[in-house]
Amino acid sequence: MQNLVNFGQSTDKKIVFCLLDRTSFISDSWAKEITKNISDYTISNITIKGYNIIQGLDENQMLKAAAAEYEFAVVFSTGTEFINGIDFFNNIEELITQNFFIAGHILDRKDAYYELHHQCYIINLKYYNELGLPIIGETALGVNHEQKEPCRSVENYHDNYTPIWVEAGTILTKYNHQCHGWNLLRLAFENLLPVVVFDHSIRNSKIHHYPEYSKDFYKQFQWITFKEKFCSTEFVHKNNTEVSNGFNNMQYDQIVIPASGTLYANLISNNGKIVFYDYNNQSLEYWKSNFKNENDTVKFINYDMLATDMPLDSLLDVSINNTFINLSNIFCYEGTTSFANLKYRLYKENQLLEKIKTVLPESTINFTLRAASGFTNLQLTGKAKHFTTINISDIKKPTWHYNQDWF
Repeated sequence: MQNLVNFGQSTDKKIVFCLLDRTSFISDSWAKEITKNISDYTISNITIKGYNIIQGLDENQMLKAAAAEYEFAVVFSTGTEFINGIDFFNNIEELITQNFFIAGHILDRKDAYYELHHQCYIINLKYYNELGLPIIGETALGVNHEQKEPCRSVENYHDNYTPIWVEAGTILTKYNHQCHGWNLLRLAFENLLPVVVFDHSIRNSKIHHYPEYSKDFYKQFQWITFKEKFCSTEFVHKNNTEVSNGFNNMQYDQIVIPASGTLYANLISNNGKIVFYDYNNQSLEYWKSNFKNENDTVKFINYDMLATDMPLDSLLDVSINNTFINLSNIFCYEGTTSFANLKYRLYKENQLLEKIKTVLPESTINFTLRAASGFTNLQLTGKAKHFTTINISDIKKPTWHYNQDWF
């Protein structure tokens, strides 16, 4: 199959994410750039949760590929991101315990029949296979057709076209247009297969930015700016959220670490030196007030790795080889990736790695996520001198970067 790119290394064949590239429909250049940035991060976000991604330009191709290997496909478009941590992933794991063929945003389009909105929907591939891998059904204006009108709730999630539930009807009705997903919905109702409308829990765990429509995108953009501001000024990690990469049983004489969580307490040796850094002053102030190791030499420094070069020589004692430098997910963080593209994040990561290798080659470096996590196999922990930098031209490209903008 053409133009299909696979991301992730999970062996679990229950759920796959199918990421549809709709960036060619975006006319606003800024909206397109932001959408690409969000989509790049979303690949990292999904794969780190343990799911695989099939990415492409054609929903039908992606679904057919998914149906050959997986049980359920979460199909979503560029411009959609999953928010509130792991909420969406927990919600879909619960949803697939139910019996359904289609789950998504089901819209009553009146004289255009019903629409399965492209932003995000889930297909039970068992039924999809049994129905012979049917086409989804694209939007087509001015196409007269007759369908049995579905029954729907009187109540709506919002406006008058978002029913809380829909099911098969019996009255044959004439329609003037076809909307996205009309064929899958038709087959579901004709075969009495359950159709589930996304409830509040799923709706609240994702967001779609409508980048194809400038006016709608600019309305939605306040969420992106809110997220960036919240992460940089308010959000504080009070508990340890770092992934163990085999370093937790070690003791270090010097630690450089974000002001986030209590990982430092497990790693610092007696009378060791600790440097807390963060671009969020609120985090720095919180950990200044809550730091418990009275015997340690401690520094707190406001520092943004994406904005400036890390002053390693003045920040730490370069004579201490037994140093632990935690870079966490700094170069792949949801609070900054909307405005910092992957090419730049990777550039800054490579720049810092080369400097650490020069100044403290025997130090231990740890990442939770790297800039290109999900795009290629990456070393996350080890001696600085053994770390290799990544050339962006060598990593797997999603289709929205096929225009060579990474070279």
